[in-house]
Amino acid sequence: MLLKKIETEKLETYIYETRAQMGEAAATAAADAIARILKEKDYANVIFAAAPSQNEMLEGLLKQDVDFSRIRAFHMD
Repeated sequence: MLLKKIETEKLETYIYETRAQMGEAAATAAADAIARILKEKDYANVIFAAAPSQNEMLEGLLKQDVDFSRIRAFHMD
């Protein structure tokens, strides 16, 4: 559950009750962004972070309707 949204000039910050909820929200936002790109292009280039703090988002992304065969993935360490 979204607890709070903070907006400044160029930044929106969302605060969630749990890491799992935060990860699901981030995964949904990422999947939406990827879908927008794939409507216009054959492939989407995506950089994935490799820190434990990303686990919930990556787990959530796998549950989304994303055509991973059309993603060129890069690993950021």
